[in-house]
Amino acid sequence: MTVVMVRFQRGVTLVSMMVGITISMIVTVGMLMVFKNVASTTLAARESASADSKYISSTLTASLALQEAGYGITSPQPGVQLIVISGATLSSNTLSGTVNTSTPRAGNAVVWEVLSGGVLQCAGLYAPPIGGLQSLPAVNCTSASTWNTLTWVPVLLVPSPASTSDNDKLDRTVAIIFAITATTGTCNPLGVTTVSGNVLVSLTASNPNLSTAQCLSNFPVP
Repeated sequence: MTVVMVRFQRGVTLVSMMVGITISMIVTVGMLMVFKNVASTTLAARESASADSKYISSTLTASLALQEAGYGITSPQPGVQLIVISGATLSSNTLSGTVNTSTPRAGNAVVWEVLSGGVLQCAGLYAPPIGGLQSLPAVNCTSASTWNTLTWVPVLLVPSPASTSDNDKLDRTVAIIFAITATTGTCNPLGVTTVSGNVLVSLTASNPNLSTAQCLSNFPVP
């Protein structure tokens, strides 16, 4: 009796190899897409956090500058030692616009007097119509009413609108519009109950939609 031995082929066929490679490629591409999405989300979150921190830092700088308004002046008055300007523009280091005398006073620039070392100086904040925020460092002056004759050298606090090449941008596409409002009325500086002021200055941003208010203690209640 003859016994026939059947040998089964062992190994990998070309078809199974191609199927395996295809599956591996699909899995790899899927993992790469997941990694890309996670990386993009992380980068966006990091940029957003960085932007928020820069915005907060800039508004804090502006708030500290505002607290100097009226320092050293005897009985400073809003509208005299503190002037809010609407429709303000800054061209060739000269500020122009219209003084707002209504109540509350609203605009996109504010100029104030401060007595430093016995020398009267004027300083301010300017929010360009296209967006952003600039500090107007103190310059010697005779009164705040001469704001449109002074030579201002602005310092950038919040850039906007920003291009994608800006390293310190707060927003890539949307302009950050600021508004400045001064209201007369009794107020207290944050955390201080023993000192009262008579002017509350609000700085409001459209993007992000945030607002900060400073009670100017150097403007005493009448």
